Amino acid sequence: MDKRWMDLPRHTSEYIQGVNEFIQYAFTHSAKENTILCPCKKCVNGCWKEASEIYVHLICDGFLDGYKTWIFHVEASSSFAQYGEAPASFPEQTLMRL
Repeated sequence: MDKRWMDLPRHTSEYIQGVNEFIQYAFTHSAKENTILCPCKKCVNGCWKEASEIYVHLICDGFLDGYKTWIFHVEASSSFAQYGEAPASFPEQTLMRL
């Protein structure tokens, strides 16, 4: 999947379209009770949010730096996706390894 749009300015139509496609993909593959983990810079995959809030966060704040393989949104196999659980918060040290 081409993710070059993730590096574009957040006001561009390509970025906005990419966010919409990400949300659709993530909700198809990793939704839990109509929510997914928010991959924005502030939530850092530690908060479950509905689609409308994810959209606002990704447009206003952008994606977590380096989150190119969507492991919390079932792009790669992960124990969190397999068991439907994720940590309430995700330590910054672990994020640096992504």
